[in-house]
Amino acid sequence: MLSITQLPRPQGRSRRRVAALALSGALAAGGLLVVAGPARAATGCTTVVSGATTTVTCSGSAEDILVPAGVSSAVVTLDGAAGGPSASGVPGGRGAHLVATIPVTAGTYLAIFAGSKGLVAGPGPNYGGAGGGGVAIATATAPGTTLLFAGAGGGASGAGTGAVPFAAVPGGDSGSPGAAGGGVPGVAAGGGGGGAGTPTVPGAGGIGGVGSTASGPNGDPAIASQGNGGQLNWHFLAPAGSGGDGGDGYPNGGGAGGAGGTGNVSGTGVAGGAGGSGGGGASYISATVPGTPSSVTNGVNTGDGKAVMVFTVGV
Repeated sequence: MLSITQLPRPQGRSRRRVAALALSGALAAGGLLVVAGPARAATGCTTVVSGATTTVTCSGSAEDILVPAGVSSAVVTLDGAAGGPSASGVPGGRGAHLVATIPVTAGTYLAIFAGSKGLVAGPGPNYGGAGGGGVAIATATAPGTTLLFAGAGGGASGAGTGAVPFAAVPGGDSGSPGAAGGGVPGVAAGGGGGGAGTPTVPGAGGIGGVGSTASGPNGDPAIASQGNGGQLNWHFLAPAGSGGDGGDGYPNGGGAGGAGGTGNVSGTGVAGGAGGSGGGGASYISATVPGTPSSVTNGVNTGDGKAVMVFTVGV
């Protein structure tokens, strides 16, 4: 079995941080997480012990957590990361907030993967943001089983160009599609938003905007086999805005937004429509944990992904 350091990374140029890449590469179709645990010390997590209660908090890391002695259940809170903003400052989509109580076995390990907030995808004003990283808890066996997953937000779109730039749009929240960018239909239309991921269907790529001189390409669909968001489409036709990247989701991420078209707009010269934003990722609660009290709220987190586990002796 592959260890976490040997897992393949998703293809494409999406500039997520290392933890988000490790997460998206680790998730496999069918709910299996390939880990060789316990292989990672909890260096990215903090542990606070107060009486009979132990609270472990992890963010932007991939760790193995030892379940304390005398514990039979854990209260878990997961926050999927937000998508990245556009270069013009439009925010990415917000990640999901998941709360659940799960049965655990003292002396065993849980594998924690907490992705990071998406980054601005490029230096120019017409670049969109990368999708955020989801947050997962799995059994640290080989292969492991994913128990819980909080989906992330999609990246914001890039603004269109021209004397009066067409507006970029925010990324799709977890479980929601991205939005179409601004533009002029038939002249320099904005790109379509990427589709949202669901537990069974990956998000579709957004449709590129139609221009009078050149149309923008479609966004990439999500990659179901790796669970990561659709890769940012870097091959847009300048000066159109680029599409936003989709957010991570289990087992399917959100699709990337399409790029805007280019065309001649009277009084403004050559202009490009704004890109569509990325779709948000899906959350997941495994059927292997029957009767788990849980709740999922989409569109909550605006920062990095985070996992909080509360273990209480005797509970």
